[in-house]
Amino acid sequence: MSFNMPKLSTEQKLSFINNGFVKIDQVVPQVFINRALRAINHSLGQGRDSDNIEILNQRSWCPELGGTEVITDLFNKTPAFNLAEDLIGKGKVEHCGGGQVPPRFPQALDKDESNVKQFGGHIDGIGNGTNGIPSGEYRRGFTALCVILLSNLPEEYMGNFTVWPGSHYKVHEYIKKHGHDILKEGSPPVSTLEEARPCIGEAGDVIFAHHQTLHSAFPNLSPFIRYAAIFRVRHFDVEKNGCATYDDLWLEFDGLQEILEGELTSNR
Repeated sequence: MSFNMPKLSTEQKLSFINNGFVKIDQVVPQVFINRALRAINHSLGQGRDSDNIEILNQRSWCPELGGTEVITDLFNKTPAFNLAEDLIGKGKVEHCGGGQVPPRFPQALDKDESNVKQFGGHIDGIGNGTNGIPSGEYRRGFTALCVILLSNLPEEYMGNFTVWPGSHYKVHEYIKKHGHDILKEGSPPVSTLEEARPCIGEAGDVIFAHHQTLHSAFPNLSPFIRYAAIFRVRHFDVEKNGCATYDDLWLEFDGLQEILEGELTSNR
């Protein structure tokens, strides 16, 4: 299958630099989305153990699908991969060996905006005992999140992937001040200048977020399940660089260096 390969504009790259994320419309073709949704819904139809809901929410509701091509093709074989190279560098991006399937289900009817609006963000890789990493441990194993929407999210309160614009700078400052071992105590408790921004969009849209950007899922008060696939995109030197990216925020973003060196970003 051939595609028109989109490129990130300077404006979109600046958005990623300044806000810690960027959303690109209509990247993944519908044929890939339909295959993934069919597999996901079939998997969900087999039932789940209600005692493991918290673990499923933090990891994946369809772990048996994560490493299959029906999921990995969403990133590896669509323009999403090329856009990742625009950020991280041509020839510097690993193909993803697995993806996370985290549907967000509608909350109970007795929930409303007033009692679900307060929630916080986190960065990945901080162990809590239920997310696959033991409490008191942390891992920096990826460069950027790639979130592919598999369902339409025309408004807020639909389980939207949510980011805190500019929080990657705050997290970076916090870690540099205290040392990265502070992450053993949990996700950085930083205050942000901007409120949480739930990403509104359509199936096929893609969101990239820096690995130090605070993120979460907005409450789902809609009647619909939110479908998405999440990939943790890796620069080829992730293992070599290890925690060095806590000191150099843009170490693994070769595709942004020209803009960064040109001082086109806002002053911080």
